Amino acid sequence: MNRTLRRPAKHTDEPMPTAFCLEYTAFRDLHLDWYLRYAYIRTGEWTKATHCVEAAFNALSAGWGHGSAQRLPSRPRLATAA
Repeated sequence: MNRTLRRPAKHTDEPMPTAFCLEYTAFRDLHLDWYLRYAYIRTGEWTKATHCVEAAFNALSAGWGHGSAQRLPSRPRLATAA
């Protein structure tokens, strides 16, 4: 792992998701650094990377805990020849 890529320190006033739950927090803690690193590599700027990742997590947290995250998505059906 390249240790030169460091993300900025976390903000203490970071908003909590509207539907707070332990699973969301664990998911966010597990994936945040990797998502930020990927976004930084793609954008080349920590500010843009942070905004992109925060927007993604905010969108994810909006539906987290309302049952949508509890169910596995259904697999798309393949079209069959009639």
